[in-house]
Amino acid sequence: MSTQYDVPTALERLGFHSGRDPHIDDPRWTNGFLSSLRPYRGIKLVEKNFHDIVACLRILIEVFQQKTISKNLVNDMACIITFGRAWGCHPDGMLKSNNLISDKDASHLDEMINDISYIWTMILDDMEDTAFHDYDRLYGDI
Repeated sequence: MSTQYDVPTALERLGFHSGRDPHIDDPRWTNGFLSSLRPYRGIKLVEKNFHDIVACLRILIEVFQQKTISKNLVNDMACIITFGRAWGCHPDGMLKSNNLISDKDASHLDEMINDISYIWTMILDDMEDTAFHDYDRLYGDI
């Protein structure tokens, strides 16, 4: 994704994507990754948010190089990964159990969450060189 953020903006955007930012009237909250699943408004919005999360993680590599990260960042990422999968991919989750998401879209959502999880894990393990390799191979310069 060609959008470039500074570190504070990337952290703020992840707060909106996780639904943890207290400014619920802000359109970034309403259109964030998890909020786009409640109510589900289609895979295109979710995919746009997926790419934005990856762009934020690219910016935050400098935060990880400092060897200390905030509890808020960890919680934002845990919410995105855990609730995204629980709500949209799990058979008993609200989208699957209520037939609000197709099997194809749920599978695509699961792939995006797996990519986010992989990138997050590689960054945490100081493997920034390989963190984005699969993403870049699949999506190029989005």
